[in-house]
Amino acid sequence: MKGASIWRGPSQERRWLLPLLLAVMAAAAGIPQLQQNSSVEALVPRDSDALHLRETVREKFGLKDPIVVALDFGQPGELWTPAALGAVRQVTQRLHNITGVDPEQVFSLSTQQWVRSEADALIVAPLLADGPITESTPAQVQRALAAMPMAVGTLVAADGSAALIVAELRNDTDPGDLYPIVIRSLEALALPAHIGIHVAGEGTSSGYLARYIDRDTRVLTPICSVLMLVLLGLFVRSWAAVLAGGAVLLGTLLATLGSMGWLGSPLYIITSCLPAILLCVAISDSIHYVWRVRRLLRLRLAPDLDAALSQAREQLWRPLLLTSLTTVAGFVGLAASSSMQPMRDYGLYAALGVMVAWALTLVLVPAVLRRCTAARTLEALQAGSPMTSGDRRAALPAWLDAIAEHPGRVIALGLAVTVIAGLASTRVIVDEERILNFGPEAPVLVADRLLNQRFAGTHYLDVYLQAPEGRSLTEPAVLHQIDLLQGWMRDTGGFGASSSFVDIVRAVSASAAGTAPHDTPLPASQDEVEQFLFLYEVSGKPGDLRQEIDAQRRHAYVRGHLTRNAYRHSQPIIAALEAQLAQRFAPMGISAQVTGPVHLTAAWFAPLLDQTLTGMLMALVGVFLLAAAMLRSWTQGLLCLIPVTVAVLAVFGVMGALGIWLSVATSMFASIGIGLGVDFAIHVLHSLDNGRKLGLRGAALTRWAYADSGVPLSANALILVVGFSVTTLSSIPPLRSFGLLVATTVIGSYLAALLILPAAQALWMNRCAVLRTDPLDAPEIRSERPS
Repeated sequence: MKGASIWRGPSQERRWLLPLLLAVMAAAAGIPQLQQNSSVEALVPRDSDALHLRETVREKFGLKDPIVVALDFGQPGELWTPAALGAVRQVTQRLHNITGVDPEQVFSLSTQQWVRSEADALIVAPLLADGPITESTPAQVQRALAAMPMAVGTLVAADGSAALIVAELRNDTDPGDLYPIVIRSLEALALPAHIGIHVAGEGTSSGYLARYIDRDTRVLTPICSVLMLVLLGLFVRSWAAVLAGGAVLLGTLLATLGSMGWLGSPLYIITSCLPAILLCVAISDSIHYVWRVRRLLRLRLAPDLDAALSQAREQLWRPLLLTSLTTVAGFVGLAASSSMQPMRDYGLYAALGVMVAWALTLVLVPAVLRRCTAARTLEALQAGSPMTSGDRRAALPAWLDAIAEHPGRVIALGLAVTVIAGLASTRVIVDEERILNFGPEAPVLVADRLLNQRFAGTHYLDVYLQAPEGRSLTEPAVLHQIDLLQGWMRDTGGFGASSSFVDIVRAVSASAAGTAPHDTPLPASQDEVEQFLFLYEVSGKPGDLRQEIDAQRRHAYVRGHLTRNAYRHSQPIIAALEAQLAQRFAPMGISAQVTGPVHLTAAWFAPLLDQTLTGMLMALVGVFLLAAAMLRSWTQGLLCLIPVTVAVLAVFGVMGALGIWLSVATSMFASIGIGLGVDFAIHVLHSLDNGRKLGLRGAALTRWAYADSGVPLSANALILVVGFSVTTLSSIPPLRSFGLLVATTVIGSYLAALLILPAAQALWMNRCAVLRTDPLDAPEIRSERPS
């Protein structure tokens, strides 16, 4: 076999070993450059209109991801005490002094301005004024809030049970670095024991996720490595084989993670479990190779270890290459179909790791076994005398023997599972809620729930307004439409609250007129509006209006508060808001666009289902073409698709039945499951092909396939299932679901390949007469055994 000559003999092994090890070492040098990225922007394509709009708005209005601190006073009305207001001031001052927090963008009762008229002068001052806090201060703050009602629900709970301090970060601040600093700083405050402190917000989520990513990488990878090596040792019972497998695992990780570092690809929340998954995939080839060596020695098909190592490599390089390429096809399908950079990186670097593992298995494993296998280990590999027909039949479980006799029933069962799963899969829910990346006991999730129960919502869905040249947003007609829009948002749009420069105009107007804001009409002329805004600016601090409207009055921002950032919850609200904007502002020539974190999440998540289906199709097509080409049969290529298709459809059915969301993390299981699961089909078909060459047909051929590939495939399946199940130890719930779904897909693919493919072959061949009943008595094997 000309193509296999490159693998023949120890001399060729040495020829490839040194260059391969040098390449791995060169790649590994990039690991120190590996970074983390836990921001939501990482999931958004760089050419996304939603991302471009958000960045434009951030730059124009100085908006950043905030850290939100909630002070929980326990009971309604408890805020209105000197001690509680003192705590608000303390926390505000502490956040103000933390490096990395923008001191000009810390908002609370201590900094939020309110407007009052005094001796024909307009006074703009904090709701909680500077100076000593006395018994009369709470009543003064409550009166001030009546003049600035937009602070209720956004800075103060309506029932007076809690208060918020919102701190925006500097542009150069990493939330992952700042979050623990904020926590330690707040814990050092001497607040009354009954006051609870909770930290939430987009900045907090990013920081907390960074800690999760770091923990998962440090914890899951060692655990998975140990489990893989223990299982390998149990199956092959050879310390040399365990050492060889460990070398493959280490080389695969070093090469893949180092390449990520060199190419500037960070660890995202999605790719944080990549090392553990690479370990599962990398060990699979080693299992097949070591098992084939053991089989050659046990059946006396090789005279010594050197011959067994060479023969195993010549026999397996092609099927192992095919299984590696089909696994790569699954990962590449995931990468090519996704618009999210983390998923692209996941697919591409996983594909790289698979090919590195293939090369290391064929070069490094035989080299280690050749140098480290002692005589005692060789006896363990040989495991006694040559296997006889009676041994083989005894090794075959009775239920597999029964299945071999009834292929029609197996096919019927497979069809029934497919139909039931197909019906259940129609109930799959496509949804994403980023806060659910945290476990139920995580402080950030507890804080988020508290904040969104007591306040108007910490998730922002906003509107960016832009007037054309020569126009102003302070025109009374425009002002009126903004006011109507905010009323719609609060009353029927599903928002907890909204705010804009219109609220400030009304508050100043009410203060000047001596009336309550809700009883005060908006100014009837543009000059009045401009005058009120001017008075607010000159009476307060510079930049007080920066986050509401620009100096030219052509750009403005309307902030909307939602209590959830789940796609299914927010998408109808976004659609209704866009309809309102088109109805109210388009006829006036005013540009009105939806933006904000909630809109950004919806924008990148919306195409997920289409991309998942596209990735599955690409993986299936890639697997089919590779299998058909290397197996030299279109029929064999189609047969490879049967087990993974049944398995993936069954998992979708389980998701639909159990209510498991198809989210960013769980959507990856399909393409990856196809790439991994098809390996079982390829090895079963390879065994069936070998059996046919021995003259076997019907039930005898099925028994041969079970006996030839059953043990290594069972070992492979067990290792993949255990490896992916390690993700249940992840700090990130969606990654736990992802691991379990892939593990379930692997089990389904394994069972379908082991049961359906031999049955299909038997029916395809019309149960041809058995030419031989004992494959071990075939002349091909007898003639190859040394005397």
